[in-house]
Amino acid sequence: MFLSIDRSKYLHIEELNNWPGILDSSLGFLRNSWCTKWIGLPEILETCISELISLEDRSLQPIKELLECARHIALNIEKVAPLSWEPSYHNRLHISDALTGLTILLAIERERSGVLDAYWVGLLIFTVTAHDYLHPGGSNKVKFEIENKTLVSLDAIWTHFPLDEQSKAYIRHIIRHTDPMLVQQNHDLIKNQKFEFDLNWSTVLINESDVLASCTKKFGFDLSRQLAEEWRIKDIPLHLQVATEQGRKIFLKSVMFSSPASHILKIDQSIQEEILSLN
Repeated sequence: MFLSIDRSKYLHIEELNNWPGILDSSLGFLRNSWCTKWIGLPEILETCISELISLEDRSLQPIKELLECARHIALNIEKVAPLSWEPSYHNRLHISDALTGLTILLAIERERSGVLDAYWVGLLIFTVTAHDYLHPGGSNKVKFEIENKTLVSLDAIWTHFPLDEQSKAYIRHIIRHTDPMLVQQNHDLIKNQKFEFDLNWSTVLINESDVLASCTKKFGFDLSRQLAEEWRIKDIPLHLQVATEQGRKIFLKSVMFSSPASHILKIDQSIQEEILSLN
């Protein structure tokens, strides 16, 4: 039985919002839970679903299938975690960070434009929940190495929780394009393009959600240290650099944010301020 979430501390979204404050308080809530009594990925997922998708839309078949499958994956992640080594960075907290980041970006987009596409929101929620499913830790030695392992595991799930072929094609594309070597290309594809709910913009939203917590001044350095520990265990030489001030600066200079929601969140401004503080 998972605990219920205190919405005064997590995703406290109202009419007039301090989005950077909501991000920091939500990520802080997750860390407090992680260090004390873990709230559980399934409960975090349900909170994000309830924030973004109406009950009516949740009953539509394609969306219903995506959400049911996401719920199964979240439960399975929680069941598996105590039974094997859980990476220091690519763990349940990281998935929760990414899910939280995505929810905030989409809530900002709803406030900005007045509309969300329920199908794409459902697909994005599924994808961010599943994007590091059974992650072995470490980083790719060849293109799509870890991403393809995730997709093999998802194929096994899809035999019991089937999705339509178009949705699976979208998900495969987006998960493969979470490979850090593809991020620049992903952003290039939407450069000077108006935001809309389609495959290219959805890929960018997942890329942004994936690193959003790591880009915050409040939590970024701790996440760098967690990644360094994971890489140390996996004998990746960069573990010696990633959690240093120079490593942090290199990371911050490499990240990209293109969505209108991320600009309203002012994460790029926060990144530039932190880079200057590291000079």
